Amino acid sequence: MVPYLRDYGEPRDLLSYVFLTQLVQAEALKTAIEHCRRRKFLCGGALYWSFNAPWPNACWETVDYYGRPKMGYYFAKRAFAPVLVSPLRRGDEIEVWVVNDELRMVRGVLKVSVVDVERGEVIGEREASISVEPNSSSLVARYKLRDLGVEDPEAVVLCFRLEHDGGESRNVLLLARHRDVRFSTTSLELEVVEARREGDDAIIEVEVGSERYARLAFIDVAEDYVAVASDNFFDLLPGERRRITLRVKKPGKTVTVIAAAYNAPTPVRRVVEL
Repeated sequence: MVPYLRDYGEPRDLLSYVFLTQLVQAEALKTAIEHCRRRKFLCGGALYWSFNAPWPNACWETVDYYGRPKMGYYFAKRAFAPVLVSPLRRGDEIEVWVVNDELRMVRGVLKVSVVDVERGEVIGEREASISVEPNSSSLVARYKLRDLGVEDPEAVVLCFRLEHDGGESRNVLLLARHRDVRFSTTSLELEVVEARREGDDAIIEVEVGSERYARLAFIDVAEDYVAVASDNFFDLLPGERRRITLRVKKPGKTVTVIAAAYNAPTPVRRVVEL
């Protein structure tokens, strides 16, 4: 694990070691699943080992014994979405594929954002209308890196968003090793929109945003409760806000919600009364 880990950064302590090892696993799952899905009908699909843990342990399952999802769970969930936008770099060219497992035509708008993560801002955008046949995998766009204005791969990240008639699919493509990308630090904003009881559980709606580009933003709770988010470990464009639903299993009278990110060194906390 350690040789792979060093492509993503040097752990400072046990917590950062856990975060980076989860990132290695998440990226491995994402890469393999998307590769198989782009090759639809040349490849029969993808399954991964293993989903959950039969007893408490430190292993490769994506949901631990207590029901807490790891980073890989959310990466796999997005990679297995019925409609998937999947970018692929081939030399100095970027291919954009869309996999459509629906039995209907999918039409939508593909948006590509070129983000200077060192400055923390969007420096270029592309937009195209696309349509994808039912039950298919299609190459919908090609871009030369120079045409996108990419001069320094270690300072730029490409963000892809497909807005279609059934929802949206997002993806991110790094052009250098994760450890070499010069993400500038940012601070997150966290707002609790709604909190309610639902049986023994709590449903908490939050909005998280960032002034600059945020890498791998995530929501969790400080207490030792099981919390499952509608989405997690996602990137935020500068100025973007995302609404996330958090289901907290059997909490007490209060829950402390935390928002953090790979490049946001100071977590944001909000105490929620139920």
